[in-house]
Amino acid sequence: MKHQVFVKLLVGFLLVAVPMEAIALATSWYGAKVVLEETNQSMEEKLYFFASFLEEELSNVNQMLVSVSMDTDLMEYALQRSDEFSYPNVITFDRLTSKLKILQFSSEYIVDVFMLLPQSNEVVSVMNGFKHIQEKERAYSRKMQDSETNRFLHEDKLVYFSDNGDFVLGVEISQAHIVESLRSHQGNAEYHVFIKDRLQDAVLSPRKLTADEQATIERIGRDPGAMDDLVVQETESKDRLFRIGFYASKAEVLGPFHSLRTWFWALTCFAVFVIVLFSLFINQQIQAPLALIVRSMKEVERGKYGGRLALRKNDEFGYVYKQFNRMAEQLQTLIQEGLERKIQFQRAQLRSLQSQINPHFLYNCFYNGYRMAKSGQTDNVAKLCKFLGDYFRFVTYSNDKDVPLSDELKYTTTYLEIQKIRFSDRLSFDIDCRVDASAYLVPGLVLQPLVENALIHGLEQREGATRIEVRIVEEGEAIRAEVSDDGPGIDEAQLHRIRELLRQTENETEHFGLWNIEWRLRYRFGEDGMLSIGPRTDGAGTLVSFVFPKVAARRGA
Repeated sequence: MKHQVFVKLLVGFLLVAVPMEAIALATSWYGAKVVLEETNQSMEEKLYFFASFLEEELSNVNQMLVSVSMDTDLMEYALQRSDEFSYPNVITFDRLTSKLKILQFSSEYIVDVFMLLPQSNEVVSVMNGFKHIQEKERAYSRKMQDSETNRFLHEDKLVYFSDNGDFVLGVEISQAHIVESLRSHQGNAEYHVFIKDRLQDAVLSPRKLTADEQATIERIGRDPGAMDDLVVQETESKDRLFRIGFYASKAEVLGPFHSLRTWFWALTCFAVFVIVLFSLFINQQIQAPLALIVRSMKEVERGKYGGRLALRKNDEFGYVYKQFNRMAEQLQTLIQEGLERKIQFQRAQLRSLQSQINPHFLYNCFYNGYRMAKSGQTDNVAKLCKFLGDYFRFVTYSNDKDVPLSDELKYTTTYLEIQKIRFSDRLSFDIDCRVDASAYLVPGLVLQPLVENALIHGLEQREGATRIEVRIVEEGEAIRAEVSDDGPGIDEAQLHRIRELLRQTENETEHFGLWNIEWRLRYRFGEDGMLSIGPRTDGAGTLVSFVFPKVAARRGA
């Protein structure tokens, strides 16, 4: 799989795409980090600016409050309230209200300015005018007495006051205006702002805080650095009276980046899908034609030269297909001509080998007949002549052709009968065929030379009786033919020389019979038909065998 063009294309595209995707993801992460840091820094600067602005604004209000409380018109009005209504009293009241309005307009946070006259139980207010003290003013008086500073909280108002003995001058500052001013300064809707009055441990807010908001502000007050899910910024006024801060969920602040990452992963999946489709398309255009060429070349390697590639359109592969077909045709022609020449050469060699075997065997037979005639064995001479006639009819018929294995066994038996006439007391033999010998073809005269070799080395070179066994058995998809004797055997040095001889392409030694059979088997069955020579399994005598495949030897194949 790793060698296919599709895999290489896919891996190549991914090697390009993955680093780019990783860089984009890292850039997104770094961008989110930078945005968060820049936002924090910007909000910190805005908070510091607002804290300074609020501190200066409240300080100015306090100074104006003290300054106006010492105004002679306010003192005069406080003293005149004990007199009856008069024109000077009215003039003083007008000047009083004008100065109270000036104090109100001194800050955008001030919603009302009032003057309490405890002795006359009266109150003068810019918003409500002249009236008698009511419950709100009485609450103001109580909180003024309990307050350790010149300010206190009442409902949604932050009240600053100055007690002059005969009267109390106060201003009402709207918490809502302060918080809204902070909101306008910070400019980010996703941030929640808060102002905490540290002296009174109260949170200034234009509305009632929810339980979650109150709990979040309390958590921030306990440990601001532990807010992993929040972005928190806090600052404190120089007089330490107020703590101003904001917080926001990181998910809300980085919402666009989270959305960007979602689109990023969606586009990544889409890109991978497109890469796979494009790789498949390129694979179809390149790898599929290449695979067809590779399969065709493998067919040629296995010796099948008849396959041809269907011509494509006139592209590069069309040209390659055309040239491959031309090459295959030329190769098939050359191989066919070579095979024909090889077959003719092999036939010539086989005829030469056969012509060498026949005189050799005939010489031995006539020599044996001569010896028997000299010794007066006329009956044996008659049998010998009969056997020779049958045998040479077989030899003349087979010539250089393949013969049925059954015929080969029959005339090998004839040969042994001829030899038994000569060595009646010393020779015994057994032929054991466990296959359907008539179903297979073998080169003519492959068993007789092996039997003759067994007689020479097993009988003629020693005194006493010798037994020769011919055995034909199946071995899976092959057939094994064995010829063995119980003679003295072959020593290792001679066995080594014979094996070396059988590997040579030419032979001029006395071991012509074995070499002849070796090469005839090679011509017929290839490397699978070589001879094997060695001692028998019981250690006595010699065993010569060869194996040939059933498929190649079967008649009609």
